[in-house]
Amino acid sequence: MSDPMPRDESSPPLRQPSLAAAVGDPALQEGDSPVSAQVRVAVMLRDDEKTRLQAILEKLIGRQVVLDLRIDPDILGGVWVRMGDLVIDGTLKARLEALDEQLCSQCRLLLVAEDEPTRIAR
Repeated sequence: MSDPMPRDESSPPLRQPSLAAAVGDPALQEGDSPVSAQVRVAVMLRDDEKTRLQAILEKLIGRQVVLDLRIDPDILGGVWVRMGDLVIDGTLKARLEALDEQLCSQCRLLLVAEDEPTRIAR
């Protein structure tokens, strides 16, 4: 697939806006100091997993990130991250709760449909 907008090779490369800019959290945008990321996991991450997570978060917000890693067995699996006002909930617990809500809403729709009288097209 070709680039839809050819650029002059002498122009600087296009920069993607960081997630911090998109979210508009001043704590993530201001200054050059590292941002603290509160990270919750069910089991301790290996060193290579910590390094990879840190690199992903730094790419997301466009700043250096320092991980504050804690174990929280209640999340069951996955990872939960807070940086300033930004919360990323990729935990198994959150996914199961979302699935539960979706299934319950579908059940409510079915129950409502059963209570309505059926109409026969003539």
